[in-house]
Amino acid sequence: MTVALLAAACSAPENVPAPAPARTTGWITAPMVQGVERTSGGLVVTGLATPMGRVVLRGEGETAYATGATAQGRFQLRVQPPAADTLFVIEATDGQNVSPAPWSLLAPHDPGAPVALLAAGAATRRLDRAGALDVIDSDGHAVIASGRAPAGTVIPVSIGGREPVPARTGADGRWSVVLDAGAATAGEIVVGETRYAWPGPGNAASGVGLVLQPAPGGWMLARDLSPRSRQVSWFPNAG
Repeated sequence: MTVALLAAACSAPENVPAPAPARTTGWITAPMVQGVERTSGGLVVTGLATPMGRVVLRGEGETAYATGATAQGRFQLRVQPPAADTLFVIEATDGQNVSPAPWSLLAPHDPGAPVALLAAGAATRRLDRAGALDVIDSDGHAVIASGRAPAGTVIPVSIGGREPVPARTGADGRWSVVLDAGAATAGEIVVGETRYAWPGPGNAASGVGLVLQPAPGGWMLARDLSPRSRQVSWFPNAG
């Protein structure tokens, strides 16, 4: 898990904009969620998919939502407020063919909780409004900070008073950076000129499934990646 997190963050920023998906014979492109809007009726999910293709979000049990993409490969899907915090699998379907996206969509029960895209071994991609910092991911060893800013921006990020690490924002407006693993406990994190009191990853044990709950200064998400590996993500309150 630590190696995967480090590798994912070291490859950031994602500075190559994704092309619009195109349909080819016998092949469908995995959908890409680009944004989420909160409404009184739940969430409106938007993104890219195979032109004229079908996009499906599958949750626990029989909970599922589906829509079609336009000829330009864009889709919009309305998701009702879930009765519990739900991790939706994102798929493109064409008859019996299914192409899952590498990311899953976190749709919280609490309308004030964060909405994000999650993938094993990758920095979390927050979708709701945030401040200078989107999220801190940790497995108890590696610590990754990530956020959004204008493309090409270089942002100094530091933890526990250590030397700042420069984070460069890619063309997609996102940045992520690996912080000092020796400071993988609670402490101050500085992003640019904004200071955050990170409560640390805690002592979340594996095997208890998905847990999203309020934490000092924001929200804490813990989820199992394997029987012995658990990732904890702290989402600071939007500021």
